[in-house]
Amino acid sequence: MAFKKLLENYSKIAPSYSLVNYFCSHLQPPSAAAPVQQPMMAPDLGPVCMAPDPMAPPPLPAAAISPPPAPVPVSVPAPACTPACTPASAPLASLWHDGPTPILHGLSSKSSQLYDTVSLQFSNLTHSYYFTHYLIPLLVIYLLYRLFCLVNNNFQAYLDLGRGGTPSTFRGWIRTVRLKYTARLDVLEPPRVPPFLEPYRGRLYNLAPREGPRPTVKGVAPQRQVDQKASPSTFFRLSNMLRQEAEAHPKHLRIDTSFLEGHLQALRKVPADWSQPMGKDAINGPWEFGGEIAHPHRLDGSMHVVLHPEDVRTVLEAGWGERHPLAIATPFWKFVNHFCEGNRCPVPEYLVILYAPLTAQHYAVFEEIVRAAVWFATDGQVYAVDENTYPIEGRFLPGRMLPSASAA
Repeated sequence: MAFKKLLENYSKIAPSYSLVNYFCSHLQPPSAAAPVQQPMMAPDLGPVCMAPDPMAPPPLPAAAISPPPAPVPVSVPAPACTPACTPASAPLASLWHDGPTPILHGLSSKSSQLYDTVSLQFSNLTHSYYFTHYLIPLLVIYLLYRLFCLVNNNFQAYLDLGRGGTPSTFRGWIRTVRLKYTARLDVLEPPRVPPFLEPYRGRLYNLAPREGPRPTVKGVAPQRQVDQKASPSTFFRLSNMLRQEAEAHPKHLRIDTSFLEGHLQALRKVPADWSQPMGKDAINGPWEFGGEIAHPHRLDGSMHVVLHPEDVRTVLEAGWGERHPLAIATPFWKFVNHFCEGNRCPVPEYLVILYAPLTAQHYAVFEEIVRAAVWFATDGQVYAVDENTYPIEGRFLPGRMLPSASAA
């Protein structure tokens, strides 16, 4: 009876022992250390203090007792396959569940490996004999050659503009380069009219527009027209035009050496006092540029002229010229030239280059613009503006009709 009871207790414990061993050995995470599973022992029933039953069969030998059955493995069904788990969409599923961190780590590791490889190859190249003794000297020679070609081409282009206010030397070219990149001005933008300028209104009115496209103007000092040039006779015609103005008004005008371009003759204002200082001795004053009004250019037939700021706008809008790139008078520009360099500004603020005249109509417009420049230089004393300067035909006023110019 005791042995039979022992077998019944063991048959109850053995199945649970097998399932516990399976779940402890197969379902535990691999990273965590599996706890040591103690074998389950049958409960100790203690000594059986019973008298032997004479009717009981003799006890079986130990070899006749069958061992407990082996644990039956439990099969866990695999999860159902979804479209997100297919091999083609595995990276997307990983990105969806784990985020971009694993992909970024992978890219970072690959880029670091590529960087290490490139660094190693570059280090081997730079420390090689041919790189230090052949490649670097050839590269330096090539860069110096390209720099020499660039400087030479720009210097020759500067010489092709002819003589100007800056000497036609390499030092003069260096000065023009410095001025070009120091003062940046939109040559087609009109200047502002100071509120206290007298006369406040300009003289040019209803100026006929110039036909055709604008010519190309290059250079700073000198500033010249490189296409649509006039004939060689144009320079002499323009010089005679200025000379006639000086002869017509000798008390106010004179022909003298140009203050801006010393190799040319220019129309200049007559000073009230001949001891009047000019140039750098009269900086920030009316005689800073020697009272220069206009001078023509022999190379292209163009002309530089100083106008009233409103007349500058009229000339720009009609297409007869453009401003000089250095025609600025900002406080910074004056500080650099007057106090830092102790010299006058390169050009007047209202200096304009007139495109070379090509027809008789162009010469007529030039005469009108020169008269406006003389008017501005003499403060309105020459070619004064009055009620008859620009007559209006048939103007109607309440109560009367003004006579026309022809009737007058």
